[in-house]
Amino acid sequence: MKTVVGKVVSNKMQKSILVGVTRYFMHKKYPKRVNKQRKFMAHDEEDACNIGDVVRIDSSRPISKMKAWRLTEILRREPQYDAAAAAEAACRQTEQRRLQQPAMGLAANVNQAGLLCHRSQSSNAQTFSCSTIKCFW
Repeated sequence: MKTVVGKVVSNKMQKSILVGVTRYFMHKKYPKRVNKQRKFMAHDEEDACNIGDVVRIDSSRPISKMKAWRLTEILRREPQYDAAAAAEAACRQTEQRRLQQPAMGLAANVNQAGLLCHRSQSSNAQTFSCSTIKCFW
């Protein structure tokens, strides 16, 4: 059974991943290091992999027309970017900056992330909400 280590390129399919395996070798004529990448379709039973993870796959019997490899283990996980959490943090940061500055009479403010942050004051607490807008500067 053959084993290769590579990086997950795509996981958009159900129970399948596309793994890119890069190998380096010296060119025969010119003394230069050349890299070649080959992509293998592998079976991921639990859908556990994300793009960028480094995984080990083993050869197996043909599972489908393109799949003849199985995921053995995930060696290193890639940290995932959470857009909603980043937008909320940027909005919170804008609100904190606004509270530190003197009032300018503006009801809304656009922060660096391109979010329009509205501040509303109720009788007992101060709340804010964010919505995405297009910035043209």
